Amino acid sequence: MLNLKDIIKASAVADPDMWGCVQRAVRVAIDSIWKDLEMEVERKLEKALLKQKAVDEQESPQCGRWGCCCACLRAFLLRHFLPFDRSIFGKMKDPVFWIITILVSIPMYGLRAGVFSLMLLMLVLPGPPDEYQFIDYILQLKGSQFFTVGILQTLITGGTYFYCASWRTDALPQCIRDHGPGSSQVLLWSVIDYISNVLLCWFAFWALPFSVKSSQGTFVVAPKYKASKQEKESDTEGGQTDDGGGDGGCCCCCAGHDHAAGGRLRTLLFYDMICFLITLSMLAFITYLTGFDVGKGVGQGDQEPGLSHDPQFKANLFMARVLYSLLTFPFAIFLVPLLSTLLTHCDPTGFNANGACVPFMLPATGLRKGEKVGDEGSSDEESLESTSAAVDSDVEGQQMKASKRKGIAAATE
Repeated sequence: MLNLKDIIKASAVADPDMWGCVQRAVRVAIDSIWKDLEMEVERKLEKALLKQKAVDEQESPQCGRWGCCCACLRAFLLRHFLPFDRSIFGKMKDPVFWIITILVSIPMYGLRAGVFSLMLLMLVLPGPPDEYQFIDYILQLKGSQFFTVGILQTLITGGTYFYCASWRTDALPQCIRDHGPGSSQVLLWSVIDYISNVLLCWFAFWALPFSVKSSQGTFVVAPKYKASKQEKESDTEGGQTDDGGGDGGCCCCCAGHDHAAGGRLRTLLFYDMICFLITLSMLAFITYLTGFDVGKGVGQGDQEPGLSHDPQFKANLFMARVLYSLLTFPFAIFLVPLLSTLLTHCDPTGFNANGACVPFMLPATGLRKGEKVGDEGSSDEESLESTSAAVDSDVEGQQMKASKRKGIAAATE
């Protein structure tokens, strides 16, 4: 693996005319990505070798303030939209999943903002929230913003202009004024959709340090090096681990603080905030250039007063929303499962029929009816213990090799 990394780095900076700063940046990027790849290979190997406990009947955390109807509705929606045992191909067979997907794809009348707000509320309550679900929520929110508000709205606007130029040539200015960008949308809903794209993702990111990792502690036999690491962390924190331990309270503040949660997602969110501020400044500047008169309400002879009836301001807001949504393209890239894992280093989770957040685990092929994962006898556990010991020894061997390489490098210097 190390030789392969050196070969890739050498080929990437082989151009003799490449600037020195670019060469250093390429080397740093390759080292960072390679470290992520090694970490993911180790985690995937561990998950493949070790057996997980059965999680399909795990109960959801109970909270006295929650009514039975609300809890059932929450379990139903999360089970169909974020199931723990279905990939995207399995979810495409579920009509409820398609209904929710269509609702979050409509950037008008506040539907998209309302559905994502409800989804965030269901992830937070009754608590404690899950780290992976928060990260996936942010990526889904920003990724869908790129495709729906950015791409879809751009295509609709292009089709509208084509319609006016082809079949309404006799009244082209009036057609654009009536059916142009943003003219048919209610200003209040457009503003809510514009601002909610920032507020919702930052609220979810703010709650990340209070989240837990539902995928931890689900192996029948845990590797020894991980167990010792968790014991050290629990000793350092006074007997409380990062997963919130405890009683499973009814709010995210009951969970432990993990300020490293989210991986490199913080950088993307700061990028998103900068894009929002740029488009907001552009909206104010274009509104000033187009001659909007606050005292008069609407320019160009329109008799209806108020900002909400100005077609020019609606068009300005529309262009700001579309540009902001197109700039969220980096989030859409990380909708790919492997890339999102490299970004966050978090194991995927989902919800069972009881509304409990459990590790993601596809149904085993060839499993007999009524048989569950984790029901085998003690002989399987003994084999798992030997497998865990093999993983532990392999990790210790890699650590010894790394320390020897560091010693040789230091002696050479």
